[in-house]
Amino acid sequence: MKLLLLLLPLLLSANYAKDYSKLTAEQKTIIQHAFNFGKHHDLSWTLAAKVWEESDAGERVISTNDHSKYGRDYGITQVNIYWFLKSKHTAYTKANIAKFASKLVRNDNYALQAAVDNIKRWQRRYPTNYREVWAHYNGGNTPNYEYANRIAKRIQVLKKHMKG
Repeated sequence: MKLLLLLLPLLLSANYAKDYSKLTAEQKTIIQHAFNFGKHHDLSWTLAAKVWEESDAGERVISTNDHSKYGRDYGITQVNIYWFLKSKHTAYTKANIAKFASKLVRNDNYALQAAVDNIKRWQRRYPTNYREVWAHYNGGNTPNYEYANRIAKRIQVLKKHMKG
């Protein structure tokens, strides 16, 4: 049992590596774009891993999950529309949902900037701990550490396959 627990991170990392090799050229281009976008914010690896994790590198830009009062997630970074509008001090109306969701889906840079803004907000609270930032980015005030671990694993794989 102890051996299995020790090998589990390696096995999971191998699965992500296998997944990376199955990405299309277009998906790899989206990941590279996110990486490049993140350079100005010191978030290259984080954004690259996020677009891979969140939207399968652009394959799912509208979530199938409806979080009831919190609405759906949109764009290559799967920005939650409720929290996005709240951060912009904009009313949560059908018209605003349609307007901003469309922009998040159609404009990758807009979605990436929305992710950067949210990540920076969590970095102010956890300035030296990326895992906390990732966990809170995904889970809000209820951190999602499983998500943070998936981002960390994706970053490990990306560092093996991409030039930094």
